Amino acid sequence: IFFGDVFAVSFLPADPASSDPCISKGDAYLYRFNLECAIGAYPENGGDNNDKRRKNIGGGIPTRPRISVGDLNGGGGGGEGGGGVLLTSFGSSFGNTAAITGGAGGAGGDGLPASPIPGGNGGDGGAGVVFRFPGGGLSNSGAITGGNGGAGGATQSTGGVGGQGGVGVSGTGISMTNTGAISGGNGGAGGPGIGVAGAGGIGIVGSDLAIVNSGAISGGSAGDGSTRAAAIRFTGGTNSLELQSGSSINGVVDGTLGSNTLILGGAGNASFNAGDVGAAAAYRGFSTFQKTGGGTWVLGG
Repeated sequence: IFFGDVFAVSFLPADPASSDPCISKGDAYLYRFNLECAIGAYPENGGDNNDKRRKNIGGGIPTRPRISVGDLNGGGGGGEGGGGVLLTSFGSSFGNTAAITGGAGGAGGDGLPASPIPGGNGGDGGAGVVFRFPGGGLSNSGAITGGNGGAGGATQSTGGVGGQGGVGVSGTGISMTNTGAISGGNGGAGGPGIGVAGAGGIGIVGSDLAIVNSGAISGGSAGDGSTRAAAIRFTGGTNSLELQSGSSINGVVDGTLGSNTLILGGAGNASFNAGDVGAAAAYRGFSTFQKTGGGTWVLGG
């Protein structure tokens, strides 16, 4: 409740009659109406009274509303993007063949031209797929992407900070097989002047993960267009990454936390540059290395 108005969000699945709780498509709505008399804030929508109380804010599951009030004459902050798919059961398994993208963060508001206060910060992008509880599985042959961060707003003094790109996939205790594409969202640009660019989103992040990849996993680009986030980040526990023929990793694989195994596997033939393994190299923090499967791997470096 803010200044006598009620703010709330809802999600309407593409097929309300479906019994599938993991359906990935649908519409997000922002509701705003007067607390005392329930008059809607969107009379331009037409239709009945309920239509005048809500506004379609895009696809995906929305996050809770956030109201930002600019300091003096600075710009307000942009809202956070909604998530793509949220799995809320223990041991959830999810097979994806479609394109799933987290919601984009809102742009930071511009302040008045003569204001000494920075422009509003851009909102962070929403995650593509989130496993809320451990023990699940993901089979992806589609495209999963975190939402892009919003751009920072402008004022005479300092531009706002760009929003961070959303994570592609996050979870704990998840077994993942990727033959498609998983990537973090891109960070938002900093506001004009010296606004700081938002960081790109990590492709896959979590602990106790077992990842088999013959597709593409990428970190998102920062809002400056030159810095890339980690493709994969293990945050603890026991993890494994199995590369198979066709695997493409764009960004660092950060295994500095936890106990981590790098596997060259699969039935197909491929090559790997051993020089990419090391504390400051592309594959970091791995303590165990294995070769599995019937394929031939040629090592270089």
